[in-house]
Formats: sequence, structure tokens, C-alpha cells
Amino acid sequence: MIDIQHLTLKVPHKILLEDFSTSIYSSEKIGIFGPNGAGKSTFLKGLMGLFPCASGTILFDNHPINKKHCKIAYLPQDWDPLSVDYSVMGFMELSLRGNHWGIPWSSKKDRIRCENALKQVDALSLKNKLIKKLSGGERKRILLATLLLDSPEVVLLDEPLANLDPRYQNELLSLIESLQKEYRFTLFITAHDFNPLLYLLDRVMFIGQGKAILDQPEKVIQSHVLSELYQTPLEVIEWNNRRWVLSNEQEVFLHPGEHCHGIHCAEDVRS
Repeated sequence: MIDIQHLTLKVPHKILLEDFSTSIYSSEKIGIFGPNGAGKSTFLKGLMGLFPCASGTILFDNHPINKKHCKIAYLPQDWDPLSVDYSVMGFMELSLRGNHWGIPWSSKKDRIRCENALKQVDALSLKNKLIKKLSGGERKRILLATLLLDSPEVVLLDEPLANLDPRYQNELLSLIESLQKEYRFTLFITAHDFNPLLYLLDRVMFIGQGKAILDQPEKVIQSHVLSELYQTPLEVIEWNNRRWVLSNEQEVFLHPGEHCHGIHCAEDVRS
């Protein structure tokens, strides 16, 4: 479904990804990992055509990125509530109408469509609540519902587990898993801690030092593989049915510091 050939992504003074080639299959579930600044969010933006490739090609069903050929839905990591106190239903109706912002007039058919999407994420009971009054987990459910409005073929989730406690992480992952099984979309999901995601994924992609490796989890999350990728000694240990990546006895990829995700900051320059 997605064919990537000799892809290179650059920001000023830094190569994020160089000469990367792979194929992603329809309905495949891919986890993307790596330290801050590795280029995870930039890679997603490249898949959407929002970040220009320095070289190489990305094809969807043998065509360049084009909405006519592939529907792509994107859930950003950082999302601020609307400055206006819209209700959940009002926000859904606005999302359905694209860029027609203003009073969310909609037809009965549109309202039913929005309500069905809310049912899919078990959030219909929230339809009359104000967006600003929702918890972080509830907001992410609503955003997932908006992604379903256009029946996407590809879904890109940028650190959807960030700032959620383990309980809500598990609930959100279960929801994502059930939606993927029903809609059969191709899933890309970025995270810092790969442990909660491993059961869900078909393959994992680690990005670092301008390189990337994509393979089955058990083939990638190994000490010698990651040490070669990052050009520094790393050790993968297993404890309590989880895998941890350590460098000089310090956790790697876990509990990252604050960072932003704009094209000219954090994720793309230092993150």
C-alpha cells in the first residue's frame, strides 16, 4: 500500500533520515520509536506530504500522495481546545464540514453521522459537554471519533499515550485496537515507551542518528541491533514481562523531557 524509496528528510544542520526504503502493507500496524529529535513526528508529516522530502519518493497504491488515492487521518500529540466553548457535538459537526468554521449548522444526516462516530469510541454520552471541560483521555477519544468521519485508509497517531496514566493508556490502546480491526486502516503510532504497544504491533521502526530500522519487534529490540543503529552501547533487558533499553544504566526512550513538535522546533531540531 505504501512504498517508500530512498527517502531523506532534513532540517537545518541535521539529517533526520537518510536513504530509507521500505514497504508498508495494507492494514499493517507500525510503531515508531526513538529519542527526542530523532524525527518521528517529521516522518509522519512526510507521509502526509506536509514536510518536503529532501530526496526519495513516497507512493500510496503506486501514486504520489494525493487525497484522491488515499485518505489519511492524523492525530497530533499537542492539541489545544478551541478558543470558543464548542460542545463535543458542535466540534464534531465542524470537523465534518472541513474549513467551514462558524455556527455548526448541520443536517440530520450529518448529526447521525457524528453520533455514530462518537458511539464507535464510546463517547456519545459526552456529546453535550464542552470540549474545554473534558479530561485529556476524553479529548483523545473525541479526536479519534473525528478521524473516523471520513473512513480513513491510513491513520497516523503521534504519541497518543502522552500524559495519560497507565489506566487510560490501556483503555485508549484497546479502543485503537478495536477500531483498527473494524476499519482495517493502516496504523502508524509513535511513542517513547514501546512496552505498552508491543502486543498491538506487527512491526516496529526505530529512528536515530539519521538511520532507521523496521522489522518485527523481537528482531529489532535487541542490544546489538539498537547499539549499531544509535552508534552507542545500549542494552536491552527483560524484567516483569517488559523490555527496557538502557544506556550506562540510564533508561532510554522512557520519561522524556518536555518538547514541542513544530516544524522549526523540538521534534525536528532538538526535541
